[in-house]
Amino acid sequence: MRKSISEWSYVPSLNMEERMRLAKDAGFEGIEIALNEDPDGSQKELGLLCLDSSAEQIAEIVAMAESVGIEIPSVACGLYWQYSLTSDSEEDVKKAYDITRTLLQAARLVGVDGVLVIPGCCFNTFAGLDPVPYDVCYERALKAIQDLAPVAEENQVKMGLEYVWNGFLLSPLEYAQFIDAIGSDYVGFYLDVGNMLVNGVAEDWIRILGSRIVRVHFKDFKRRGLDPHSGQPHRAGALQGLQAQRGHPGRLLRPAGG
Repeated sequence: MRKSISEWSYVPSLNMEERMRLAKDAGFEGIEIALNEDPDGSQKELGLLCLDSSAEQIAEIVAMAESVGIEIPSVACGLYWQYSLTSDSEEDVKKAYDITRTLLQAARLVGVDGVLVIPGCCFNTFAGLDPVPYDVCYERALKAIQDLAPVAEENQVKMGLEYVWNGFLLSPLEYAQFIDAIGSDYVGFYLDVGNMLVNGVAEDWIRILGSRIVRVHFKDFKRRGLDPHSGQPHRAGALQGLQAQRGHPGRLLRPAGG
């Protein structure tokens, strides 16, 4: 196993060479770089990988890593929090498809065989994406990844699908079934051992996903606020109560203490 650090671990003002040298000096064998949007050109000035990076600019990043003496094991992408593959917006979905194609092509030019992809999002609490019904999200995500799997194979790069607080594919059994339904050797799971601690344990995900795991993120996680006393009176918490009532034909019962 090779130990690397994510580019996201560093303050945004550092340029790529500074990030690589800090990683090398800290004893890491590699640094995971990320694909960035760059509307004002500031990211390329720092030497970072961007959506419109040319083949020559990508070659410069590779040469820099070789000069520093550090590997690039994978390429991540945080742009799915702005452009989701399962969005209600056709324009955003098209953008997400284009981002994934660029991600896969860039990874091939970098010389890595794995990238991080978020297959869809039902809801989240920090990115501001509009909620999408779970079953609709599933159908859209399945179609998107099936559409993009041939692009991954063409570039000889595996898409590692990540569970990352996106309200979607919430159990390792479901995630395994989703990946198996796609049926491509170029689609697997990007395990982050901290992400699933909000509603499970990493050991189950590791055991059940098994050989489907293509990359691993290590971080810890503090469970906060998830206790039996988190229940709140109606309309005092996060539940969209009116929608929940309209969506269920049975009787509504108010539990004790909530």
